Amino acid sequence: MPTVYGIAAQHRGWVEVESQVGRGTTFRVYLPASVKAAKEVAENGPQVVPKGQETLLVVEDDTSVRQVMVQGLRVLGYRVFEAANGQEAMALWRDHNRQIDLLLTDMVMPEGIAGLELAQRARAEKPELKVIISSGYSAEMTECGKNAAAGIVYLQKPYRASLLGKTVRDCLDRK
Repeated sequence: MPTVYGIAAQHRGWVEVESQVGRGTTFRVYLPASVKAAKEVAENGPQVVPKGQETLLVVEDDTSVRQVMVQGLRVLGYRVFEAANGQEAMALWRDHNRQIDLLLTDMVMPEGIAGLELAQRARAEKPELKVIISSGYSAEMTECGKNAAAGIVYLQKPYRASLLGKTVRDCLDRK
């Protein structure tokens, strides 16, 4: 629900909930009509997504989301290590930290190590590490907003594969 609420609020919408014992619950999501015509969107054409050869550590607890991310990043040429939680990520980090150029992690994860803590631990050992933290919560609702100045990039979920590719490339190319 926080993800749905965050997306609706970002688009000047709202969520209504109606619940009755024995009957169930109904969620209604209201969004304003789009001001952009479908024709305008179609005229922009396909986006070219920049490729790379760097090594990434992707940490995402949702298996299907992680698989799509990893597959898309590998198609773009990146070498990808993947972990389902912070504990797995730290084990991979211990074995491969010299190779890893960028950490792409979910903000909220099980197993006791959240994305921000994971980023801080990794950067303590490798300060030049590039970091992207992704979440379904808005940036204002997370600690990422406070850390933007420290070079941590925030990527709002859900996102298109093209935005993921562009964000990774932009983050890697930052000085």
